[in-house]
Amino acid sequence: MKTPSEPLEAILTRMQATAAIPSTEREAARASAIAKQRHAAITDLKIEWGAPSRHEKAKVVKDGPWGKLLDALTKRLGEGFTVVLFGMNGNGKTQLSVELMRHQVEQRVKSARFTTSMGFFMQVKATYRQDSKVSEEDVVTLHAKPSLLVVDETEKRSDSQWENNLLFHLGNLRYNDGKDTVLISNLEREELTAHLGRSLVSRLNETGGMIHCDWPSRR
Repeated sequence: MKTPSEPLEAILTRMQATAAIPSTEREAARASAIAKQRHAAITDLKIEWGAPSRHEKAKVVKDGPWGKLLDALTKRLGEGFTVVLFGMNGNGKTQLSVELMRHQVEQRVKSARFTTSMGFFMQVKATYRQDSKVSEEDVVTLHAKPSLLVVDETEKRSDSQWENNLLFHLGNLRYNDGKDTVLISNLEREELTAHLGRSLVSRLNETGGMIHCDWPSRR
């Protein structure tokens, strides 16, 4: 059954009522609606972004070389870079990455995801259970999709060929799609190069490189 169309007189009356509203009020209403939509989008993006609670709630001082690097990488978001932040424990590599995620989500309203290498591989291995409703491809896609991905503690894995191949596969997917990726490690450059493998390091050198975070501890 067709829904009766709105009478022309009613349409004209409604249009006149809308036109009678001052333009400033219409603009304010429109701005309010956009703000609500933006807030809802940001809230949705943060539901599964995985940022550690400690780092998400931290109040940071964006100073020194740490702050300069954060500013430099923030300006490069959207370029499709792949970088490794490496250096000593406690100098704020993870916090810096979470701040990048915060900017990506809250300012650019784009997706970001945080994981550890161990967490990623554990998710993949969980798909091998007979009762799993998720495939290995689903897990890889979940991590390949966000516009920014942070993988912390890259050195905390078994370094098997399977893990090396899977990490390269994920990195290569993101490289081909022009998405930003941050890897974090406490290894030194030579050991890190061997750990990541030539193919992934080649892509790193092309789009971002290895960044030595050599400033003192921020804890």
